[in-house]
Amino acid sequence: MNIDSIKLLPKTKNSLTPFYIELLEMHIQLKNNVNSKSPKTFFEIRSEIILGNKHIKHKGKPLYFYHWINSGIIYLNDILKDGQIDDNSICNKLKNHANWIMETLILKQSIPKSWKAKVCTYE
Repeated sequence: MNIDSIKLLPKTKNSLTPFYIELLEMHIQLKNNVNSKSPKTFFEIRSEIILGNKHIKHKGKPLYFYHWINSGIIYLNDILKDGQIDDNSICNKLKNHANWIMETLILKQSIPKSWKAKVCTYE
């Protein structure tokens, strides 16, 4: 995951102990200090993880569609065809088709515009 705050993690069924919460906070802080730049090149953008990404947010929160991960949709490159998000590719890969149209729409709206422009042109 590529998040910038522990508050953005999805809620768990079991609460974490203070030790693990502190450990996660330190890991996130360290990771953000080391890897703080946003991807800029064609290849960096296409290799970005879709879910839990601090750059791909809907209403200020990263996306978490767990059935996408279970279906093998992990990277932005997994859903792109000719520089565009391919709805047919997403539908064919998903094992659980419930709500996939809305999730795809949310994803399309959440990807930064600069990324969309960059993946359309190979540089």
